[in-house]
Amino acid sequence: MAYGSLGDRLRFSRYIYSQLYLVHTQGGSFVKPLFFDYPHDDNCFSDQVQQTTYMLGSALKVSPLVV
Repeated sequence: MAYGSLGDRLRFSRYIYSQLYLVHTQGGSFVKPLFFDYPHDDNCFSDQVQQTTYMLGSALKVSPLVV
């Protein structure tokens, strides 16, 4: 069992490579700001959300803990 970042990479590798293939064949972006997927949500346009939260592919929202 892998722990930490390497474990996360191994768990999400199938999703990541599938999404990268879709971007390659259909166009688009793999890493995109939150408001690209949710343009009518006003919370996506705040400075804090724009600087820290983003989407990987179509289903994985990344919100790193910024200390």
